[in-house]
Amino acid sequence: MRSIRTVKEGNKAKRDYYTKDKSLGTGQKTYYGKGEATSQTEEMNQSIWFGKDAERLNLRGHTQQSDFEQIYDGYIPGTQKRIRGKKPRDDHKENCLYDLVLTCKKSVSMQIHLGKDERLYKAYQETVLEIAELIEKDYAQAKIQVNGVRNVVQTEGIIAVLMPHHVTRDLD
Repeated sequence: MRSIRTVKEGNKAKRDYYTKDKSLGTGQKTYYGKGEATSQTEEMNQSIWFGKDAERLNLRGHTQQSDFEQIYDGYIPGTQKRIRGKKPRDDHKENCLYDLVLTCKKSVSMQIHLGKDERLYKAYQETVLEIAELIEKDYAQAKIQVNGVRNVVQTEGIIAVLMPHHVTRDLD
């Protein structure tokens, strides 16, 4: 695990980094299981939905850019309904997402991508899924404010996107 950071709403450069990620589908070829990746290379480059709350919202399979943008902005895809409820104040900055980066050694990564080693890719993918399941089960929390009092509560699920990054934050 390399880093965990919070991205604040309103920071266009950071928002674009996530919402314009090349692994997000545009809706032209794939949409929730229709026309899924046809090759291992395509599969290794497409984001997928993860989490119990994603499933509750019927977000399954490859992630579409428009749906991810709505989730990022705090709305249920295809609706104007907010996921988090009403903001306490209009000028209040929200935590839009948490970025958890899981990396393998560069030599392994090079063998996966340049050597097209499906065996290593599947092992890496299984490891990422195990960690995501552990986070959802034991570590996912939310802040809830009632009558001005904030409490941290364990959640029953998360909405997550597993994005295979092949570029740096500078998009090179």
